[in-house]
Amino acid sequence: MSDDRHSKADAVELITDPDEKARREAENGIRQFRAALEIIVPNVMSSGGDFRLRQSTILLLNQKAPARDSPSRRDI
Repeated sequence: MSDDRHSKADAVELITDPDEKARREAENGIRQFRAALEIIVPNVMSSGGDFRLRQSTILLLNQKAPARDSPSRRDI
């Protein structure tokens, strides 16, 4: 068998400007907060106030944070 890989990893974007890094971190935080509200509020409303934060929900929120697909995305 060949040791050659058939896929290549994408280049990682590193933000070196401190202001840009802070802006992106703030955008990610807002994106996570809004996603959390979209998950929590309907659950609390339908269950009468009972909500459990599960590992799957945390993983979903972590996926929402980094907007790696387009660095200039401003959909927050």
